[in-house]
This record gives sequence, C-alpha cells and structure tokens, in this order.
Amino acid sequence: MNQNQINNKITEQERLGREQFNHVCQRERWCRVHKFSKNKMARWDVSFFENNQPVIGDIKKRRYECTTFNDWYFEVEKAEALIELAKQYGENTKIGYIHLFEDNIMWVWTFTKEQIEKLEAKMVQVQKNDWSNELVWKKVYCLNSAQATRKEEINLNNSIFKKH
Repeated sequence: MNQNQINNKITEQERLGREQFNHVCQRERWCRVHKFSKNKMARWDVSFFENNQPVIGDIKKRRYECTTFNDWYFEVEKAEALIELAKQYGENTKIGYIHLFEDNIMWVWTFTKEQIEKLEAKMVQVQKNDWSNELVWKKVYCLNSAQATRKEEINLNNSIFKKH
C-alpha cells in the first residue's frame, strides 16, 4: 500500500471513529459532544462532557478487537498536548483517550493531569500505523483495558445481548 492509500485509510478511520463516538454520545446520558476539531493536524479530536465534566480527547479507531491486547498505548506526546490544551480551559478539564474497536466495543479512559503524571512512561517499538509494517519507537503510557473509565457497545443493533 502506498503512502497516499495509507493516508486515505487513516482519514477514513478518523471520520468513522468520530461518527461512532458521536453516535454513542447521542444515546448515552453520561456523554455529550461539544465539538470535533476541524484541522486534520489538531492536537485533539473531540471536546465533550462526561456527565458535566469537560473533557478534551483523542479518538482512535482500531483495526483490532478489544481483547487483542491487554494494554493499549497512549503516546506521551499526545497526552502532553492534551494536558496543555486542558490547562487553557480550566482546572477541572480532564483528558480523554477513546478507542473504538472492530468488535463493536468502545473504551474511554479519562484522566486528570495528576493521574496522567503518575503513569509510567516507557519506550516501545510499535507499528507506525495500522496499514504499515514499518516499526517506530514511541514513548508511551500503557493503559490496561481494566482501567478504562467507560466500556460501551457502539451499535446496539449489533449488540451481543440483543435477542435476534
């Protein structure tokens, strides 16, 4: 796959991730989307309210099922950018990291600045993106799936609990 095709895939995944997150937030009482970033290179993807708590977040649409790994990586660089943005909007603004998985599951981690600063950062070699075999080194926080603040089904029409 050439770089242009990879960029198109990433753009489509970003669009789909935002659409799915918005869909869940329209359905759930705990979540209300304020707005999505318009700039492709923005340091954030979405601002929303978790209950009445403001959150600025990063959305990842994963090509994996939620059980593929026990830990998911939150890039330190992205976390720091979100912390800086959150400072501009007030002390009580939290940081959100949203993962939407292929198996109809969404996990949301929300943190205060102090909670993120307590996480241990480490250097890991990871795939550059979901469509490339190229490996790159990134400084990340490991987020365990059990630590997710919210776990939701994305589309209730595909619910594992719905009777067919």
